[in-house]
Amino acid sequence: MNWSSIEKRLLFLMLVTDLHSGMGKAVSGAVDNPIQRGSPAYIPLIRGSSIKGALSNRYFKRVGKRSRDEKEIWAPIFGDVDESAASFTVLDAHPLLIPVPSLKGGYAYVTSPALLNRFALIADMTGKDMLVNEALEALAPGGREPCGRECYVEEESKVLLSVEALQNEECVVIEPLLVLKPARRAYEISKLTRTLIRNSQALNIALEVEGHVVLISDDMLSLVLEHVITATPRIRLKYKEKVVETGPWWEETLPKGTLLYTAFIARNSRIPLKREVLKGLKKFISFRELGLEIDGDKAEIQLKPSHIFQIALGQKSPLYLFLGADKSSGKGLIKVIWYGRGIS
Repeated sequence: MNWSSIEKRLLFLMLVTDLHSGMGKAVSGAVDNPIQRGSPAYIPLIRGSSIKGALSNRYFKRVGKRSRDEKEIWAPIFGDVDESAASFTVLDAHPLLIPVPSLKGGYAYVTSPALLNRFALIADMTGKDMLVNEALEALAPGGREPCGRECYVEEESKVLLSVEALQNEECVVIEPLLVLKPARRAYEISKLTRTLIRNSQALNIALEVEGHVVLISDDMLSLVLEHVITATPRIRLKYKEKVVETGPWWEETLPKGTLLYTAFIARNSRIPLKREVLKGLKKFISFRELGLEIDGDKAEIQLKPSHIFQIALGQKSPLYLFLGADKSSGKGLIKVIWYGRGIS
């Protein structure tokens, strides 16, 4: 893929419900169906292929039945196993902020230097220079990362608690009853949150976390994740008899409110197709926007990355998608919000 001919966009994913993005059956351990994880092994993620599959399903529900003619349009865009590669890819989604129950403020949204450093890499790739600088500043306020039970909080933090046993010193108490001592109120963390708030399309994300962000050490993050990633028992019923068919099995879920990010990468695509198939694209794109060439009963269209983005994600933000196979149990709903236009 020619790097100069592609377009890269930064997307945020907010979990509206708990999510089980599975990696298959476990061969050992107490959990039968663990969630997907990256490296380090304790950090959860959502594979880009899962997001891409959800976008593909959404597209086919909008256009209806997949006819042979319609395949001429969607195969070069979403990819076809036998014939062509897709015109876009979605990177794995990594967490930026993870909600953890807090004794003050309800929830603390925790992050760590490792999470912020990874976010800075993706922000840099998508050309968001302001986010890169602010993420790198926030991961080590004042040039120093948190260590042990230290933490950094926002200037107007809503999760600070005065504990009498600690001589009324302010602290942050989060699950599993971890008492964290703030090194200081960090302007750098507040600045990163405000950058999200200034982005009108990310506003509804940032307002939920403003004042609740806590920077903890990478070592402490591994301990916190052991408690917020829960395992719940599941069974499958025989509906007529109303008896258990299989189970129970234990299934991990990522908590609702988790904020992840990914990148949508699209390339230019030339699609040859029959002239009568062109009407299928009218549902998404005006022909005035396309490089359209017609020769008799044949035609060829030039789709730019912005067209691919529009077909796959639509024009409005936020977009709601279901991931995984837990739709019937009320899990797997995510809100997709792209970092706004005109903001770097």
